[in-house]
Amino acid sequence: MNREAILLHLRNCGFEANLTDDGNKLTVRETIGEQVVVLRHTFPIEMWRMPQFSLVESTKFGSLAHVLPMDQGQDGSICVNDSDLLSVNFAVPAVVYEESIDRHLALLRRLILDPDWNRSELIREFRSHWDIFCNRRGSDRRLYFVSDSISNSSFQVKQPIRNQTRGIPSHFVGLSDDLENRKECAVLLRSLNWNDRQLKGKALVLQLNDLEPAPTNLESLGDWYLRCLERLQQKSANELRRVKKRHKKEYWLVFGASNGFHRVWFAIHLVSQSKKSLPTSKSEIDGWKLRPVPVHGLDPDSVVPRGGGNLSLATKSVLLVGCGSVGSELAHRLASTGLGEITLSDPESFSEENLYRHTLGITDIDWSKSLCLTSDLQQEFPWVVARDQSRRLEEFTDITELNRFDLIIVAIGSPTVERKFHDFATRNSVSTPIMNVWLEPYGIGGHTTLTLPAAKGCLLCAYVDSVELSRGLSSNLNFLEPNQDITQNRGGCGDLFIPYSAIASNYTATMSADLATRFLLGDIASSSKVSWKGDASTAQSLGLKTTYRYTNFRESLEVLPLFHPECDVCGS
Repeated sequence: MNREAILLHLRNCGFEANLTDDGNKLTVRETIGEQVVVLRHTFPIEMWRMPQFSLVESTKFGSLAHVLPMDQGQDGSICVNDSDLLSVNFAVPAVVYEESIDRHLALLRRLILDPDWNRSELIREFRSHWDIFCNRRGSDRRLYFVSDSISNSSFQVKQPIRNQTRGIPSHFVGLSDDLENRKECAVLLRSLNWNDRQLKGKALVLQLNDLEPAPTNLESLGDWYLRCLERLQQKSANELRRVKKRHKKEYWLVFGASNGFHRVWFAIHLVSQSKKSLPTSKSEIDGWKLRPVPVHGLDPDSVVPRGGGNLSLATKSVLLVGCGSVGSELAHRLASTGLGEITLSDPESFSEENLYRHTLGITDIDWSKSLCLTSDLQQEFPWVVARDQSRRLEEFTDITELNRFDLIIVAIGSPTVERKFHDFATRNSVSTPIMNVWLEPYGIGGHTTLTLPAAKGCLLCAYVDSVELSRGLSSNLNFLEPNQDITQNRGGCGDLFIPYSAIASNYTATMSADLATRFLLGDIASSSKVSWKGDASTAQSLGLKTTYRYTNFRESLEVLPLFHPECDVCGS
């Protein structure tokens, strides 16, 4: 980059810009209101993203939203945008610098000249400022707490594991009393090394009516803490008075409050040399050391929406039969939506042949697929209740049990068994909708049907012969003609398999999870079908013939009506 040319362009645009003596830094001076602000930028070797500027001596402006203290000195990093999301025309760097400076100054003008907006933004980004405040005070140990409800008034806090410097073991962990003995939390507790930790104490959870911006220096933390106590909700204030009667050397206080968009958490650890009552006034706080602690919630409200899940799915229950390549991927995607309960069933054990197209790994070989997959889901998604069974689809004959679920998903890849189960469900008036998921070989495509009871459109609509217009034995959704040898054999009769990749499994699982989620959320209320179409060149090179539907299919991932008027079950 020609730095002198950039400087000349900025001066021609009216900016008071200068280069440092070594030419490596650019400064821009501007008067906002009655205050002089100076922006500083260090030139990169190459322009990979929008140039970022820091605010020189940012502390003299007090707390400014979107201005975060840097590791050293008094400068603050200004967050005007996610620079990686902007498409920058690096061919004209001078114009890019002009645009960047305009953005930085526009933000600073609003922050400095509109204190009310600055305060509201500080509260909105409280979590970031609190975490930075803690880190600058040497509080590098976080508190991860686990709760399934914000109404809990206390929880146990356990120490970091000795000599651990990274990951969850190196931080404090808190757990609601009601969760420790829950069977469905066993995997989560093992992941947190709960039983390997020493008890630190009991944390009191206090809910605030409102929030004020995070403190900026340790000297003001005491007064800031006392102002927090003045903001307590009535229930928390009553709990505080009860706890104050006990004399202790240390207290853990965890505060929760809404920033206007979601709930944020922070903690203060109070330590004294002698046992005293919890300080709640200016006169009582002398002799106490207050340490700010960053809090990371592992509760559903904290982790589910941030990960793209939907809390309204927490009441939904799904039965997934078939934990093969597609089923395992599908289970993970369903759990990631915020689903409340999933029952996995598969009679088979995991084998090494499927390592490269399954979510399970080498340590799971010769173990039950459903058992291992259940354990994985519970560890990755702590608020899904995952259960395992080893039954085949045809063994699910208890109508009451089937009607307990909100959705049944069949991913076994056996059209005969699937059609037979459909007949069983129809004859016995099973009220739970059923999804059937299957994948065709060589990456040519995958399909999903959704059958809603008492609605037009059923699995057998997908089996109406396109020529005879009568019920056939092959799905009319398929992209490969029936009665072709599509299996491969590498080890004798017991080693037949259908060739497809993990990528194809992933496509099919993602498509199916999307359909299932939209149904569970109420966005889809009719029997439906959806397919994805892949490349047929490999299949065709092996002499396999594609169907008329493959040639003319243009609706990949589009949800279409399942109903076929010639179906002998639900047709006219």
